[in-house]
Amino acid sequence: MKTFSITKKERLKSQKAIGKLFKQKRSAGAFPLRFFYMERTLEEQSVPVQVSFSVSKKHFKKAVERNRLKRLIREAYRLDKQRFLLFLTEKEIRIAGMWVFVGTELCSFSDMQKAMRKSIDRLILELGVTK
Repeated sequence: MKTFSITKKERLKSQKAIGKLFKQKRSAGAFPLRFFYMERTLEEQSVPVQVSFSVSKKHFKKAVERNRLKRLIREAYRLDKQRFLLFLTEKEIRIAGMWVFVGTELCSFSDMQKAMRKSIDRLILELGVTK
């Protein structure tokens, strides 16, 4: 598995799985990011984590702005993903989730990176307590 990329297997694309994410209402995050997630079994998912990224059309009317924010979120996740993967493989947890940008204004990459680190820390803390 490539460490500094998001492979095809690591992308969450199933509409059913995305629907289940929001029904379970499990989330963790740090403003302006929120990570909605659900735990899955080894039979359902071969990789430790499957992710998707979303930005609200309600707050960002222009596709250019939404795409820019999604790019920033993906890049921040890609750079900090290794620590998250190590935790999940160590605890033998399978996660499917979606990073949602909940802010109402554009932000810089450094702010996005800080929020990503904080939200991953909170997620690790929350998952560590449950297992």
